[in-house]
This record gives sequence, structure tokens and C-alpha cells, in this order.
Amino acid sequence: MKALIYKDANTLEIQDLPRPTAGAGQILIRAELSGICGSDVSMVKHGMAEPGSILGHELIGRVAEIGRGAGGWHEGDKVLVKTRRICGKCAYCRMGQTHLCDEKAGEMGGGYADYMLATPDMLMRLPDSLAPERAVLWNPLANAIHAWKLGRFKRGATVLIMGVGPIGLFVIRAAKLAGASKVIASDPSRIRREMAILFGADETLDPTACEMLSELQKITGLGPDIVFECAGKEDTMQEATIYVKRGGQVVLFGIFMQPVTAIPMLWILKEIDVQAGFGYVDPDIVDAVEMLERDSSAPERMITSTIPLEDAPAMFQKLQRSDQEIKVVVSFRD
Repeated sequence: MKALIYKDANTLEIQDLPRPTAGAGQILIRAELSGICGSDVSMVKHGMAEPGSILGHELIGRVAEIGRGAGGWHEGDKVLVKTRRICGKCAYCRMGQTHLCDEKAGEMGGGYADYMLATPDMLMRLPDSLAPERAVLWNPLANAIHAWKLGRFKRGATVLIMGVGPIGLFVIRAAKLAGASKVIASDPSRIRREMAILFGADETLDPTACEMLSELQKITGLGPDIVFECAGKEDTMQEATIYVKRGGQVVLFGIFMQPVTAIPMLWILKEIDVQAGFGYVDPDIVDAVEMLERDSSAPERMITSTIPLEDAPAMFQKLQRSDQEIKVVVSFRD
């Protein structure tokens, strides 16, 4: 089988590896589609992955082989793979906060390969009626749902989404469905701002071309009730706390790979709630699959490129220097 192997910072290589065999308690998955996550791009850029590892945590595929003792599945079953492993025993797992597991917090990867070994607890069945191009979006949507649940939203509130990648787009969709009075999206990318309108944003702003604070006050009056920070850039955490109204809430969901500057006194004087968020839990995935099944807004249009695995190294380089893509999907289909 072919796999995308992380070698070193900014170095990925396609290698031929033996096809795995499902051992006791294991299930072999034949990959179909795998989304490229911005966190993977950042890990490659900053050299944060384990040399020799296979990244990729947005995988859908089909059961190809079932090991002894891994009952309840059949060859050909359509599944998504939760590559984040958990212990299931620690205090956080027992409380249902599996994304904060003591033993295995974080994504383990493995989705950029023709085949991947999994255990039954890593799999969730997908309905056959759900098109693959929608199903592959389960991960960013589950993250967006988790972020949305952390927000203190009340119907009629004003919402700002900073950073309009896949997660930000789905937060826009959630805000509109929940009855926000104004949904504003900010992003330097024209393509992403245009996509934000298609996903329901009432207003879009280019933070590099306008005075954000005054524009937001013109649109909302006091400022947004809730700001979802989904960009994870050097200045965006502090900017989010500047833009939000007094007594409002900031939900931090961007991935900050490097230290940032913050002024907590501003948070205190404005008496704002700053809530960090990470990942998803299983109920968020269930909600995501159900939403993808019934969503009439064609969320798959956020997929701007579908590429074969062989093109992945070049695409990772492109994603580091260009904002012309929104969601890139690796296809393993013939």
C-alpha cells in the first residue's frame, strides 16, 4: 500500500509499505477519502510530528478485514475513523470528556494511507445514504459543534467568527440555524469570505483592509455578543477580546502553535468570558453525521480540491503559503 510518511519538518514522502493484516481485536479499513486538516499542515511546518509517522485524522472508508474477536462489523461497512485513542478508564473518560483523556489526549493519525488498522471503539458507522463528499467533513463539523456548545448563545445574539476555514464555516451555519440576529465573518482571504456568505454570514470583513473595531460597532452597536476565534494567528486571540462587547464571550478554537501576546487586564475591565475549546466528543460526531444527512446547504462545496495521495506533499507546501484553498481532500478511490 502507499502511505504519506512524515520525515522531518516540511518533509513528507510517499512510501510503499506492506498492507497491514487485522490481528485479534482489530479491523482493517480501506481508505476512501481523508481531509487535510490545518493542524496537520502546522505540525509538518513546525516539525511537531514523530518521524516515520502517518498523519491524517479525517478519514472515511470501508471495512476491509475483520480480526478475531472484533465482532459487530461486516466487510464493506461504511465507517468514519476516530484516530484519537483514549484509555476509557481515567476520570475524564468516565465523565464523558474523552477529548481530555489523561492517557492519549490528541490525534494519533494514520489517515493518509491506503489502509489503516483500527479497533472497534475507533469506528462509527456511516449511513449508506450519506455521500462520501459530505461524510468526509464529519471532523471539522464535529469540532464546530463542540465549539458552538461552549458558547453562551441566546437567540437574537450577534456572532463574529474570526477565521473562515472549514470549522469557521460550520460555526457560521450553526449560528444561522440557532437564530443569530447578525453573523459576521472575518478573514483576509476573498475566497473564504465569499464562501462565508454562501454558508449564511450576513456580513464579511477583511481584517487587513478595514478598522475592525469601528466596523463591528457599526454593525452590532456594542460589539458582538460572542466571538469565535477560529484562526489561531499571532494576534487574533487578543483581537477577539478587543472586538467582543463588554460582558460578552470569546470562544478560542484556533490552534495556536506558538506563544502569543495577551493583555488579561482588558479581559478583566470588560468582564468577558474567555472559553478555550479543543476537539470533540462522540455525541458531537453523532450530531455532525445527522446534520450532514439533512443539511440542504450543500456543505461539500467548501471542498476546493480533491487530490490523489501522490499530490499530497506538494499540496502541504501550497497550503503553507496560500489562502486559495478552503478544504482539500485526499482521494484513495480508483
